[in-house]
Amino acid sequence: LRTLLPALSARVCGIWGSEDATARPDVRERGEILQSLRPDARFEVLDGTGHWAQYEDAERYNALLAELLP
Repeated sequence: LRTLLPALSARVCGIWGSEDATARPDVRERGEILQSLRPDARFEVLDGTGHWAQYEDAERYNALLAELLP
């Protein structure tokens, strides 16, 4: 991904759950990495959700996804 993301012409967005065990100890570091590769990328964290944010809080996730899609 580090090689491919900078070359993409598509918009890049990331949605993580604040309690995502795969992104410990600090999920916001994922956003920093993403934005270092794609400064135009949007990175959002859903507080109180884990790795499966789209299932754990579908309402907030879907609203955010609808906002991010063109």
